[in-house]
Amino acid sequence: MHQVGAHASGPVTGTTLSGTMEIELNANFNMNTGEGVAFGTFVITDSQGTFEGVFRVQDTGFIYFTGALVGHGTAAYEGMMLQLRFQGEDQYRAGYTGPEGLTMNCTGSILSPKGS
Repeated sequence: MHQVGAHASGPVTGTTLSGTMEIELNANFNMNTGEGVAFGTFVITDSQGTFEGVFRVQDTGFIYFTGALVGHGTAAYEGMMLQLRFQGEDQYRAGYTGPEGLTMNCTGSILSPKGS
């Protein structure tokens, strides 16, 4: 499967940053092996500003994925950089049709040149 310019959005909840994430995704996924790669752009928005940047994903076992993203801040986050690594499951690929079929755990940091 080859996908170009797919759009998705959903909530982001964390200890430092909570809001909404929007992505534009490009993917190549082998429907026989469950392996694939994807990349794209993202915007995470909360009440104080946004982080905008790029991400990459490696798909394995049809529903599992790992990846990383990096983005730069705007508004209250101006001059800051968000760096995350993540892993998760996409149950929608297995035919799930209910809510919250995509789950992801992230680790990373928000870097600031101001030292805060």
